[in-house]
Amino acid sequence: MSTEHETEDHFDELQSDREADVEVENNVAELAWSLRKHRRESGAEILAGAVLKHSLTPEQKRALRGAKTIAVVVEVPGPAWVEPIATAVRHIRSWGVVDARTGDERLKDRPDRGNGEISGALSAGESCVGISPTPLRHLPTALIGAADLWVRVIPDDQAGPVATCVGIG
Repeated sequence: MSTEHETEDHFDELQSDREADVEVENNVAELAWSLRKHRRESGAEILAGAVLKHSLTPEQKRALRGAKTIAVVVEVPGPAWVEPIATAVRHIRSWGVVDARTGDERLKDRPDRGNGEISGALSAGESCVGISPTPLRHLPTALIGAADLWVRVIPDDQAGPVATCVGIG
C-alpha cells in the first residue's frame, strides 16, 4: 500500500514529465517556425537580391511599395539568374503570379502561354511579375502589354566574379 507521501511524489513526477513534454513540443514548434521564417538562402539568392535592389531606380522602388496592383517585367542577364531573382522578388511584396521563364521549356516558355492566368490575376487586383532573360520571347503577351515597370537586372563589375562563384554568372 502506498503512503500519501509516495502518491504525492508520483503525482509530482507525472506533472514534471508533462511539463517537460510541453516544453519539448514548444521548442520543436519554435524551431520549425524559426527555420521557416529564417530559411537560409543560397549565395545565388543573396547576390540576386542585392543586384535586384541595386538595379531598381528610386521611382521603381516607390512604385513597388505604393501600387496596390502592379504588373512587372524583370529582365535578367541569363537563364541562371531566373530562379534566384524569382526568390528575391517574392521578398519585395505579395504577388498573385510569379512567372519565371528561362526559355528552356520550349512548349511552356512562349508568349502565347499563361495569358489567361496573368489577365485573371490582374483583373482580380493581384500583382504579377515575370522574370526572363528574353522577356519578349518568353513571357506572356498579357504581362508585357500590362507592364507598369520594366526592370533590367544588370550586375555591376564587382558582382560579376561573385556571380561566377555562386553559379549564376
